[in-house]
Amino acid sequence: MEKKIKIVKSASLGATAAAIFIAASTVMAELFAPFKDFLKEKFSHHWVGKSVLALLIFLTVSFLGYFILKKSGIDSLPRILLILGLTAVFGSFLILGFFIYEYLK
Repeated sequence: MEKKIKIVKSASLGATAAAIFIAASTVMAELFAPFKDFLKEKFSHHWVGKSVLALLIFLTVSFLGYFILKKSGIDSLPRILLILGLTAVFGSFLILGFFIYEYLK
């Protein structure tokens, strides 16, 4: 059971890192054209590029998190999942707010 808890924790950390990257890169790609052009050039479309990079971030952080996490107790699992949920919600509102701002500008 401890191994499964450790996998869930590390995957949650990876998902949190990927969510932060997606929100930040979405805003950055709209404000900094060379970044968007880089994604288009390397991955054929900027959303494909963000998706590939987010997947790499998720896998890397999950893999490293699995080996770095010392304790695999269930006590901190609710806190990690709460952080993941809040990160996803905040990132969604950040992207929505940014595009509403851009539309009204």
